[in-house]
Amino acid sequence: MTEQEHYAEYMRRMHREMDSQLPEGRVPYDEWLKTKRYAVVTAVSSHRMRYVVPLDQLQAMNPDQEVSAEWLADSVVMNEVEEFSQDHMGEQIIDIDVVGEDRMLEMFDKDNDYLKDWTREYKIEWVRKLINMRKQNGY
Repeated sequence: MTEQEHYAEYMRRMHREMDSQLPEGRVPYDEWLKTKRYAVVTAVSSHRMRYVVPLDQLQAMNPDQEVSAEWLADSVVMNEVEEFSQDHMGEQIIDIDVVGEDRMLEMFDKDNDYLKDWTREYKIEWVRKLINMRKQNGY
């Protein structure tokens, strides 16, 4: 074992001993440390979208050429037509990480720039409620 590993093991032992002698109401160091670290999962949500347009309406868009279903693809890309239906295909996990509280707050401000004026304490409180929001909303 390296000197650093010995020291880390010593510190873990010390914290365990101290945790077993905690006064009432105090949280063990390992538990406190978990409150300052955050699991982060980045995912991409996918939907299958379907678009349907009658051929005569497509033909009316370009009467000088023989109608082609490919024209609808152009209209979809140009956002000129509403979807016929959609189906959520699920979420694909991009990465998983554990970050400290300061990094989590940096991510919060970057991803939710319209909420960056919230206080640090309010942001943390809000994040700590996220896991229960789904349960409360019946998901």
